[in-house]
Amino acid sequence: MGAAFFLSGHHKRDFTLLFLLALFLFGSWSCSQMTGREAGERKELGETKMGQHASGDYIPKEVIVKFKDDVPEAEIERIAGSENLEITKALSRRVYLFRITGSSSVTDTIEALKGRKEVVYAEPNYIQRVK
Repeated sequence: MGAAFFLSGHHKRDFTLLFLLALFLFGSWSCSQMTGREAGERKELGETKMGQHASGDYIPKEVIVKFKDDVPEAEIERIAGSENLEITKALSRRVYLFRITGSSSVTDTIEALKGRKEVVYAEPNYIQRVK
């Protein structure tokens, strides 16, 4: 038998409040899961739509590039300028997040960067989702 039937008055009220709170939290979580894709399609502060790549969704006008260890910082800056890129953030040693400042697409920029001997890899700034 359920314990709630044998509780005294104020304990029944406490149990009911806890049950309703749990129900509310579960409902809120369920709704957030349904609208999570819509929220994920907005860049942090803007309304920029995501791009599509064969491997998944990515943030438009952003690429992640890893350079070989022997490439000097000045050369990285020169390459960025020649490809119409702006360093947004250094993610780790020799790995940078760039913003495309020109009219080139993410795909075209990546192909150009992959053709350079100084680049280990270049890829879109993919959006990771937790399921």
